[in-house]
Amino acid sequence: MHKNFNVMVNRIITKKIKHSATKYPVVTLTGTRQCGKSTLLKSAFPDYRYASLEDLDL
Repeated sequence: MHKNFNVMVNRIITKKIKHSATKYPVVTLTGTRQCGKSTLLKSAFPDYRYASLEDLDL
């Protein structure tokens, strides 16, 4: 195991998501639970505001 558990694995899809975000007003990322979708998007777009669609109070 790696000593530093806070290291995020670079994903091939990150570049594609960033490119798609320049071409489309909405980009959807889907996947199974707890596979790193939110972490990936927060890392790729650190200046964007994050809102979970699971929060029913929005």
